[in-house]
Amino acid sequence: MITLLDKKSSYVAISYNTATFDDLKGFMLAEGVQVKRQEPADFAQQYDIETSYINLVVTDSAERKYVSDLLDREKLKRFSYIHSSSVISGTVEPGCFIYPCVVLYAGSAISCDVIVHASCAIGHRCFIGQGSFFSGAVVIGGSSIIGKFNKYMIGSIVHDKVSICDNVTIGANSVVRKNITEPGVYSSLQKFKKISTR
Repeated sequence: MITLLDKKSSYVAISYNTATFDDLKGFMLAEGVQVKRQEPADFAQQYDIETSYINLVVTDSAERKYVSDLLDREKLKRFSYIHSSSVISGTVEPGCFIYPCVVLYAGSAISCDVIVHASCAIGHRCFIGQGSFFSGAVVIGGSSIIGKFNKYMIGSIVHDKVSICDNVTIGANSVVRKNITEPGVYSSLQKFKKISTR
């Protein structure tokens, strides 16, 4: 279920001063809704049970998980922002940030605290685990299962019916054809090298 934005409510993004926060702030301001920013360390010390939060910590996976765990443990309210140009036929839990031009096909489900950048496509009957992050133009094939706190860098592709465990990072423009059962960083690209001289 998506928490709909209400101009009278209080919204806070748990985030450093990043482009991701600036994007959310700009999108929400365009709809007449204010969002404030709170540093992760400050949030760990002080939070408000009447405020709705979104986890925008992206660089440090351990810190991202810590913030999500704190939101869960204290039963704090989450809000989602889904850009109006995205096509959402599946379900999205509260706490997600969905950029423009994202397609979520029917039968798929996105867990809380997921960030999906522009022009991503998530196929039919996929499951996306809590806290995962998708950079731009990522494609997830149908019936795939994505674990918790995964990161998919720009242009990466996951084929149909692939299962990926928790705490996995997929490198930019990589293609995943087989299941991944161990946490770690994976890339299908060859080593970068000079191929000609001008």
